[in-house]
Parts: sequence; structure tokens; C-alpha cells
Amino acid sequence: MSAFITDYSRTLAANESVLINCAGATSIRCLEGSAAFEIKPDDRNPVSMELGIGFKYRQSFDSLRIVNGATAQTIKLAIGDGDIEDNRMVGTVDISGGIVIAGSDAGGYGNVTVGVAASLVLAESSVRGSVLVQNLGGAEIYLGIDNSVTVSNGIKVDGNGGTMVLPMKTDIYAISAVAGQDVRYLYGEV
Repeated sequence: MSAFITDYSRTLAANESVLINCAGATSIRCLEGSAAFEIKPDDRNPVSMELGIGFKYRQSFDSLRIVNGATAQTIKLAIGDGDIEDNRMVGTVDISGGIVIAGSDAGGYGNVTVGVAASLVLAESSVRGSVLVQNLGGAEIYLGIDNSVTVSNGIKVDGNGGTMVLPMKTDIYAISAVAGQDVRYLYGEV
């Protein structure tokens, strides 16, 4: 818990630099700003700063130099001697690769016979996490997401126990060059 928190607000011209006194400060958080700028506690190495970013230093600092970038802007900082919590998240969160949600105990399994015409193995489901497809037939099967899958464009799963895991919620179809292939599936729900 901070013994002091100071809100510092100032409109800075492009490339303007200002020095502020903040004896004994250890933390800083940017509460307002439209572009990146730099801070230098006690004129040490510069640190890039922007809206929503905060730092807590191990050593206290007595002054803070603010060096604005090429854009004039109003900068507002919270400066204190401990944790600075303002209970806000600002900006955009970009998550590549998606979010994994803990699985549930629900799911299912079954089997279909796949032949020379595309067969639906499993219908689309918005709650499905992934599907394990196993080919117990003697010939290869080929997987796709609609009934236009062929042995020429589908993804091959070898016969005699070949498997593939599909992290998909879409329809799953299969086809083979040989009729009567025993295909099994097992899926979990999220």
C-alpha cells in the first residue's frame, strides 16, 4: 500500500522533456496518453511508456524525466512509493493461438461405416473441443469438413488403426476408395 500517490498531468509538445520531483517514489503508472513516450527515473536508462503501462522499481527515485515523442499529447501519471492499483485495464488485448478453456466431463463416441461416397462422421458442435478419429478399416480414409471431400483432396488417415486428432467444431466427413471402412470417433466438450 502506498504512503503517497501523486497524480501528475501535463500537456507536452512534440519532443518536449520535463523533469518532475517525486522524492522516494518507487512506482509509476500511465493513466492518460495518446502515444508512446519515455521516462527516466533519476535520469537513468530510458523506459518506453504508454497508456496502461506501469512499473515498480526496486530502488526509489527522487526525480522523473518525461521525454515526449513526436506527437503532442496530454500525459497523466500516477506516481507513488508502493503498488499503484487503479483497477482498470485499457487498450486492446490480442491473443494469438486462442484461449484454452478447461474441459468438461461431457463428450461422446461412436462409429460410422465409410465408403466411396462422403459420409458424415460427426456434425458441427459449438461446444466440442476436439475429436479423435480412428480408422479400423483396412484401407485409407480421407477427412474433410463437407461432403465435397474426395480421396484426392481429403486429409489421409491410414487404415488398420491410424488416428488423427482434429481440434475443430465443424462438420467432419470421411471418404475412402474402398467401401466398408470402420471409423471410430471420440470427442470432448468444453
